[in-house]
Amino acid sequence: MLNMTDLNECFNQAIRECSRYIAVRVKVGFNKEEVIINPFENFVEKQVYYNRVYNDRLQHMFSDEPILITGYAHGDSFSQLELDLDIISIQ
Repeated sequence: MLNMTDLNECFNQAIRECSRYIAVRVKVGFNKEEVIINPFENFVEKQVYYNRVYNDRLQHMFSDEPILITGYAHGDSFSQLELDLDIISIQ
């Protein structure tokens, strides 16, 4: 099961490896999932944000509708992120 510790490790690894992007797959309400892609320059701010707004089970703590992080990956290209997050299966 995904958790905040693993998400933080993804960010830390991406920073160590100087990956160009981190992608976070999010399920909002009962709609299809969406993918948010952050560039390297935003990694530190986004990591702080996710830790402040999501609980250990990666559920948004302040939204009126359910929001859940369902996957994350880091890499140097969008196509790599698509493969790592298995984007094709969520379309």
